[in-house]
This record gives sequence, structure tokens and C-alpha cells, in this order.
Amino acid sequence: MNNNYIVLVITVAVIAGFVVFIIQDTSSIDVQPYRETLAMYMVEKAIADYDDNGKIAFMKFDQNYIYHNDEEYVFVIEKGTFRIVAHGINPEYIGTLSSDLIDSDGTNIGELIDKNATPEGTWVHYKFLDPKTEKIEPKSSWITLHDGYIFGVGVYSP
Repeated sequence: MNNNYIVLVITVAVIAGFVVFIIQDTSSIDVQPYRETLAMYMVEKAIADYDDNGKIAFMKFDQNYIYHNDEEYVFVIEKGTFRIVAHGINPEYIGTLSSDLIDSDGTNIGELIDKNATPEGTWVHYKFLDPKTEKIEPKSSWITLHDGYIFGVGVYSP
């Protein structure tokens, strides 16, 4: 299937979701599927930018609105070393080890991500600080292994 067609379908789905979100009472709408679609699109876009620009793309991830949206943001971890090389909302994480991140249930977030990352992409689940609520919340991250790096975007559960 043509990549442009896939991107178009995802974009239309996201736009349709936001239109529904805007015109209806938000208390009765489950926006989680749209946020998950957005997370997958953001990872795809980040990988494409990396393919076009190399490691310099990592610097864009905290400067460009395409790579962070409300609570969703791109992060990149070097496979095997656990080193965070990009973090769209907290640049203080860059250079630190994701294996040092332990959630409130004792889950080693870095090991979870490193162990489960695939080229096809997959979801992983853990708890993390939500920058919007400033509370530890359940989080699901779409992660994709590409060229020795794990690209991810997380979605906090409502």
C-alpha cells in the first residue's frame, strides 16, 4: 500500500476526530482512539524526518509543533544503550538512561521499551508523569524500532 495513501487516511481520521470533538459535548466522546492514531502518526512523521535529515532531526522534536501536541510528544531512545537522544517536552532527559526510569508499580520503563520495540511498531504500557496534570498517570506509548533507535509517542489514559 502506498505510504502517501496511509498518511492521508490517518490524517483524515485525525481531522474527523477533532471535528467531532469540537462540535459535540466532549464529556460523551471517547477521544482516546484519535489520540492513539495521532501518536502513531507522530512516530511515523518523526521517522520520516530522521530518514531525511539524520540525527539533526532529533533537535527538531522539541522545537516543532508537529512533534508535540498537548500531552503527546516524540521521544527517541538508542536501542540497547537505553540512552535518551530526543525528548519533545523535557530536554533534561536527553543524555540520561531510560533504564533509570522506574514507574510507581516498579516497572523499568527503559527495559520495557527496549525489550518490546519492533520495526512494525507496538504499544507498551506503564505509568509516567503527565505534564498536563502533573500527576503520575497510566500511559501507553506507540514505539517503533528504526535504524537502531526507538521512536515513541505516549498517550495518557483518561
